[in-house]
This record gives sequence, structure tokens and C-alpha cells, in this order.
Amino acid sequence: AQRVDALTLLVHHVVVFEEVLADGEVLCLDLLLGALDPARHHALLDWHEVTKRLGYVALFEQFAATAAQRDVQHRLARDEAVQIKAQGFGALRLAQADGGAGVTLPELFFVVRDLARADPNIAHIFRNHFFAVEQHLAASDTACARRLLPHVAQGKTLGVAFNELT
Repeated sequence: AQRVDALTLLVHHVVVFEEVLADGEVLCLDLLLGALDPARHHALLDWHEVTKRLGYVALFEQFAATAAQRDVQHRLARDEAVQIKAQGFGALRLAQADGGAGVTLPELFFVVRDLARADPNIAHIFRNHFFAVEQHLAASDTACARRLLPHVAQGKTLGVAFNELT
């Protein structure tokens, strides 16, 4: 196995910091110093109340503990995506009656921000999915939304494709 050194951890944590730069609670110096001591860095993660309420803290901490190693090994986060999907992550915005968690859009942003703190690569896996879910929630009376949103409740991930006429 490849050894993850302090410099690799530092670079990884700078990337994570860039993801959460807009969050004024994060101190650059603490993150950079924490990158040299992974145990200290993980103690600095301050999870939002919604993340705690939904029960994602342990999973996000697991992702954070292994993120740098995945980056160094160029290993895709497939297993991690399966794990988080199994906990209903993709259906967070669906109403509880429809198989989701019923979180508001701002609450979703807090949870995704926390996931990005743990591992930005995993958070990015779901960006197009959440875009598609929002589009279908906004037009929930359409046949397409009525057909697709139940799949989201079952743990399926929506993909997005764009094109333009030239």
C-alpha cells in the first residue's frame, strides 16, 4: 500500500478548504496545521445539526479518514457512493411521505457542505443528481417527475446530459 505523507494530506486538505471557503467558521490556519495531524483535523470538523440529525456523522468521518488515501491511490469512490446512497442521501429532498427525508434546500446545502468537508470528490458525485431532483420537484405534476421521483426514493441516482443545437 502507498504511504500517505504529511505533504499529501496538506494538499488534500487545502482542496477541502477551498470547497468550504465560503463558510466563515472555518479557519485556514487550523485546517492547514490539522492536515499535518489527521486526528486533529477530524476533531476540527464541526458537523451541522442537520447532518447530525440525519445520522451521517459517522459515515462522513469514515470518508474523511480515507479521502487522502483514495486520492493518492487514484481510487474512485464507488464503494463510498454505494454506502451513502444506502443511507438515503439521494432522496434527502423528497418528502418523507414519498420516501425521502424531507429536508429543505438550505438544509441540503449544509449536508452537502459537510460531505465536501469530509471528501469533496464524493460530494461532487451527486451534484447533477440533486440538480435533476430539484427540476423534477419543481415540476412534480408532470408525467416525467411522477415516473422518476419514485426511483430516487428507491436509491437510484439521476444523471444529467446537456446538448445544444448547432
